[in-house]
Amino acid sequence: MKKVFLYIFILISLALFLILAIRLLLDPIETIYNVSARTEIVEILVSPDNANRLQLHEALLFDREANIVLDSFEGGFAVEPGTALRFERIYHGPLVIRATCQSCGSVGRAYRDVDGRIVYEASDFVEIIVESPEAVLNQGNSLVFPIMGEYRLGRSVEVEVSGRTIPLLQGGTVSMTGVSNGQSNYFDAGEHLLSTGDFLVFLGPDSDKANGFVALDGSPAMNSAYRIMAQEAEIIRPGPKEQTKGFPISASFYDRLIADKLFQVLSLFLGVLIFLTTLLTFMMDIYNFRKTLS
Repeated sequence: MKKVFLYIFILISLALFLILAIRLLLDPIETIYNVSARTEIVEILVSPDNANRLQLHEALLFDREANIVLDSFEGGFAVEPGTALRFERIYHGPLVIRATCQSCGSVGRAYRDVDGRIVYEASDFVEIIVESPEAVLNQGNSLVFPIMGEYRLGRSVEVEVSGRTIPLLQGGTVSMTGVSNGQSNYFDAGEHLLSTGDFLVFLGPDSDKANGFVALDGSPAMNSAYRIMAQEAEIIRPGPKEQTKGFPISASFYDRLIADKLFQVLSLFLGVLIFLTTLLTFMMDIYNFRKTLS
């Protein structure tokens, strides 16, 4: 009779364990990605919520016909939503920022620092070049460009074009935090390393809501760091691949299980209970066996 009660107790505990596991399985998970990388190229589709200007020092601005429209410009450049920005810097070379927008009448306006006056309104294209970022930094100025939008870090490396330098992602990390239970429960979901030549993209409807920046600090290339909540990210490695697809990364159900404190406590309790029940049953069997021999 005691064995029956023990087995009933184990079955009840196991049922509670399974109910919790199923609840965790059905609970939708979103992932917060924190990206930090050194790269020679970053592409950003500017969000409608972006309110930052590009603060420029000793910059040259070119129009589509490669005419210089501003020389040694000091001031801010307000970028229009929907503009595609491409930041590029090879090793210790110049910083090149290209802004394009097929559906915009203008990609943005340049404001003078002294009085805030608009000194140039671009068309659907402008190229900004800072020829010597080190000189700007040595003068005590910063080259930090905070931008909200859809980030595409690195580029897909397939075929090299003769006579053209290919900018690459140099390396970085993507740390992930899972969010569940109506965005009230956070858990660590691991980290992925980015290698030379990787290409990182985000998928889902919120992929254009990353908050981050591009910065130069005197080291080769550029730094880029941003944070985004998305359904999934994809790392595309260089080399042969099917349809240019990489491998997806996101917070998983397994990450959720091993991080959930209640699940850990219940798992430990169930494990100890099964062990004690097995031990007790074994001892009772020995006792009954000896009792039949006497």
